[in-house]
Amino acid sequence: MATGKGSENAEKVTLISEDGYRFIVDSKVAQESPTIKTMLSMGEGGGFAEAESNTARLQIRGEVLEKVIEFLYFKAKYGTASEAEIPDFKQRIPPEISLEL
Repeated sequence: MATGKGSENAEKVTLISEDGYRFIVDSKVAQESPTIKTMLSMGEGGGFAEAESNTARLQIRGEVLEKVIEFLYFKAKYGTASEAEIPDFKQRIPPEISLEL
């Protein structure tokens, strides 16, 4: 793994909500979402402007994007765990935003 400042930035991506909130997320975690992975990909099917800047603008409110990011970290952590070891994520979702997820 490289240690230069440029490589450090490449390991992070910025996700921006429609209301302007910015979230800096580990690239590997952000790519748990197929949509975000495609947006940030330079390969086949990608090549979007987002890939060049490592920044993705999403059409969801900041409060909802925060919960999506929390789920992506949850998925990255428990993705290979057995079902018995995985805590219930549903309890972390406030009812007022559940329909937007």
